[in-house]
Amino acid sequence: MKKMLIIALTTLALVLPLGSGTAEAHKPRRLKVTITEADRTFMQGESVSLSGKLIPPQPRSKVILQMRIRQHGPWKTVAVWRTGRSGVFAFGHETTSTKTRWYRVVKRARGHHPRATSKIIKVTIKPWDGRVDVTLTWQGPADLDLSINDAEGVIISADNPHPANSGGVFQSQRGRGCGDSTGGSETISWPAGDAPFGSYMANISIDNPCGDADPQWHLDAKASGQHFVNFDGDKAWLDDGFRVFFGDNMWGWVSGW
Repeated sequence: MKKMLIIALTTLALVLPLGSGTAEAHKPRRLKVTITEADRTFMQGESVSLSGKLIPPQPRSKVILQMRIRQHGPWKTVAVWRTGRSGVFAFGHETTSTKTRWYRVVKRARGHHPRATSKIIKVTIKPWDGRVDVTLTWQGPADLDLSINDAEGVIISADNPHPANSGGVFQSQRGRGCGDSTGGSETISWPAGDAPFGSYMANISIDNPCGDADPQWHLDAKASGQHFVNFDGDKAWLDDGFRVFFGDNMWGWVSGW
């Protein structure tokens, strides 16, 4: 009888920890709200972009973007997002002033998941000063053309060097034709600092290829003191025309029309 009792007590002692461990395995993981590192400086008028995800993912969950202007001031809700299957969110908030601001993303308590808050992101807003300068330079006997579509759709080019509805000005220094290998340069700028805020498109094309000449060229573009484009190319980039978009905190290029 004593042996049977000892065996029973030993079995019970082994079973209890297993049951406790199983209950622990079903305990919900702590929810985290993560924000992907991104730009911390934007121009006035741009949208501040903040993205991230819930870990572990909670599909169809509502997350809130909050902002405050003073570092220790009250938080204000500025946008709401409902996550997809992967728990990802993406916010955009337009800046209407140059005041420094702080952002955070909040997931309110739901069911057995407690409230969760992301880290705080400080964002600096730079004023748009209306200065846009674009310069194309090239080496070789070919003749290249630069034109700009400004943020209001006005085209500034050799054919329209100073349009009445834009402060943009076209200037050119070219070689003396196909027999001159010194190349040339073209510049489009807003000397009065009255360039409209937004996205710009620079177009480069070959006006005269001069046979099989392979001009080496460089494009430089600045907007509101920020260097957006610093790009080197050759004739292959210009066979179908070349476009580059810049301003509004973005840039990229597309070869072809």
